[in-house]
Amino acid sequence: MILSGHVDTVIADANFSTDPFSLVVKNGKAYGLGVIDMKCYFSTIIDSLEELSKQNIPIIITITSDEETDL
Repeated sequence: MILSGHVDTVIADANFSTDPFSLVVKNGKAYGLGVIDMKCYFSTIIDSLEELSKQNIPIIITITSDEETDL
């Protein structure tokens, strides 16, 4: 089993309508740099490793710094 994800965020010089370095909540939605990225994915994997290991199959975790690998 291969579990793969990335740890980058959108570049802070992008066209933000709010301060990307501050969490802003509007109408029940959170806005800010990295708010909806894959950061919790890896903590979920770590939390699940004991249960996943019961499957008796190899587990490979890959972490890349950027999903755009052509940069």
